[in-house]
Amino acid sequence: IIDGTDAVYNATRAALLAIFQHNKSVAEYKKIKSVVFPAMGAGCGQVPPDSVARQMRLAWDGFINCATEINWQYASDRQNAVFSTTAYCPQTLCPNARTEYIGSGDYRTYCKKSGGVCISPRHQSDIRIGAHAHGVEIGAHGHPLHTECSHAHSLV
Repeated sequence: IIDGTDAVYNATRAALLAIFQHNKSVAEYKKIKSVVFPAMGAGCGQVPPDSVARQMRLAWDGFINCATEINWQYASDRQNAVFSTTAYCPQTLCPNARTEYIGSGDYRTYCKKSGGVCISPRHQSDIRIGAHAHGVEIGAHGHPLHTECSHAHSLV
């Protein structure tokens, strides 16, 4: 399930960039001139169709109206545009957010639709006063490398 993520935007943009790179390196008769995309993420990803359409449109607009310079303002505006699709919490009260006590005085906001942690910037830093401690491990320790992914996108 990818509802509540920017996976649709990223997959669409990646496909458009792959086509662009392909067309730069082949003869005119081999260039891709027309493409049909499925509603990425609307099936197994359970992303609502209107959110799919908005994220795919944002990827298309960003591809066609390519920025000549990327600065923090541009990056922030683009992120806010993606986050304003219906896969994310609206500016008003999010109907899909639920806050739960997770222990040690801490609370976390989850998305009722995806079941995952809410990715709205408003909910990422849930702070409630409580007694809890953070520890730092000093010395030799390892970090696992996760090489599996739950889904893949490809352009054929």
